[in-house]
Amino acid sequence: THFQIETASLISGAVPSELGLCNLLRNFQLKSTSQVSGTIPTDFGRMTALTLLHLISNSVVGTLPSELGNAVGFRDLTMLSVAISGTIPTEFGCMLTIYQIYMNGVAITGEIPSELVAINGLGILLYNSHITMSPSDYSDEICNIIQACYVSWIPNQL
Repeated sequence: THFQIETASLISGAVPSELGLCNLLRNFQLKSTSQVSGTIPTDFGRMTALTLLHLISNSVVGTLPSELGNAVGFRDLTMLSVAISGTIPTEFGCMLTIYQIYMNGVAITGEIPSELVAINGLGILLYNSHITMSPSDYSDEICNIIQACYVSWIPNQL
C-alpha cells in the first residue's frame, strides 16, 4: 500500500496521526506539497510494514520521532528541504533493514548514533546539515564494524 502526494496545492493541513493505524502502509511520500504541515506523527512507529518515508519540499516541522525505530522493515528515509530539526534518535539503530538515510536542507544536529552507523550496508548522506561530527570522529572499532557502510558528510556551507 502506498500513500503519495506530489505537487498538490489543494491538500492542506497536518499529517493525520490516524495514518499510524494503517498497518499495511509501506510507502509514505509527500513531495512539493507546501500546504501540508505539522509534525511526523509518533504513531508512524506503529506502521510495522512501513519501508519508505520521503518528505520533500513541504512544510512538515518538528523532530524525528524515536518511535520510527519500531518500523522493523524500514529501508529508506529521505528528507529534502523540510523544517525537521533535532537529532537522529538512537532508536533508529533498531531499523536493521535500513539501507539509506538521505537528508539535504534539514536542521539535524548532534552526532549520528553509533547504533545506526553499525548497521551493515547503510548509506548515510547528509548535505547542508548541522551535524557536529565528522567521519574522522568514528573510532576504529566502529569503522571496522561498518565495512559495507558509507557516510558522506558535507558540512553546512553557511
